[in-house]
Amino acid sequence: MNLHKAFSASLVIATLFSASFVVQAKYTLSQSDSQINFISVKNDRVGEIHSFDKFSGTLSNEGKLNVEVALSSVNTAIDIRNQRMQNLLFNTDVFPNATFSAQIEPSLLELSAGESTTTTVAVQLSLHGQSVPMEFTLRVNALAPGKIQVNTLVPSLLNVDDFDLGKGLEALREIAKLQNIAYSVPLTFNVVFEA
Repeated sequence: MNLHKAFSASLVIATLFSASFVVQAKYTLSQSDSQINFISVKNDRVGEIHSFDKFSGTLSNEGKLNVEVALSSVNTAIDIRNQRMQNLLFNTDVFPNATFSAQIEPSLLELSAGESTTTTVAVQLSLHGQSVPMEFTLRVNALAPGKIQVNTLVPSLLNVDDFDLGKGLEALREIAKLQNIAYSVPLTFNVVFEA
């Protein structure tokens, strides 16, 4: 094999490898640019915003989305309340994570930088041993080539009883000496994925 043929063969192999990499490439959630929040309402009139500090996720070129949230990272801005939520509500020793999974339209990944669109996505939320379908209305923004922002346009409501969290919520209410805590929890997120 002469030098020209060897060079051509190497070029073909490199091209095939590069194409294979592109097909298999996926987007990774940037935690530092993202946030996941939920709101609790106690005694009918006091609302508080909480968040999670540790989560990760991937989005494939085919639109398969998976996000995993470490429930032990719940952040209510009060340490003792964080511990109570971990132990009494989420039972993180047994159920350490919540998982969001969805299939989105791959065309949403083809937006040019600066373009945006809205869509409604069916999401499966696995939490506390239960898997429940939810629906999210989202805005998708193409921030730059290979960088996508996805945020909720309106909160989605999580029903505590759907995830068998009612007993834990009552335990929280009793230990905090509250009249009540709402069983319907608004959930929002603003996440960024990078290729």
